[in-house]
Amino acid sequence: MRKSRAFTLIELLVVVAIIGLLAGITMPSLKEARRVARKTVCMKNLQQIGTGIHEYLQIHRDTFFVACRVPWEEMKRPVEDQTPPLPLVLKNELAGTDAFECPADHLIDDQITDTVGNPLPYDRYYDFEGYAYKGQDGKKGKTSYEWEAQLNGLRLDFKGVRYTWPDGTVTVLNTRTMWMVQDLEAFHGGPKRIGSSNALHMDLHVQSN
Repeated sequence: MRKSRAFTLIELLVVVAIIGLLAGITMPSLKEARRVARKTVCMKNLQQIGTGIHEYLQIHRDTFFVACRVPWEEMKRPVEDQTPPLPLVLKNELAGTDAFECPADHLIDDQITDTVGNPLPYDRYYDFEGYAYKGQDGKKGKTSYEWEAQLNGLRLDFKGVRYTWPDGTVTVLNTRTMWMVQDLEAFHGGPKRIGSSNALHMDLHVQSN
């Protein structure tokens, strides 16, 4: 009968070193793969939001709704004076979806406070925005994205969107270069960039900046 030989300490240390080396090689790749996956989901979210916006435009004769840029800007207003956030405005077009939650969302600004100056214990914009909006349903105010409020109430036609400045000057906003919705902050930073954000344009293409 052949007698089995146990591992020596040296052999065990060599195996542990090899496992550690392989883990060190693969972990950065896995981390980058997760970052790319989150970024891809975010871009899909924005495409879905864009489809909802265009469904709204078709119903309302190509006239944009009125929505606040981000819910937290409304938190110091009385409830009756608050402009609704994008998730609430598009509740019929995007009912039952999680399109407004970016999987890479995180709270960069740790100085955000409540109405009396107390710091808020949130680590994601998505959750904080739900707190900030004090309308009839706070959950509908949750969003990782900001709306281009310059489009509020404007009409979309074949030439683009016409914006009239207070002095009477008219600007035609190009549908290819004008964004509608984008990441509130640069959530998608990679190894070569400090930060990166996705933006939905009026022609429904999503571009990473």
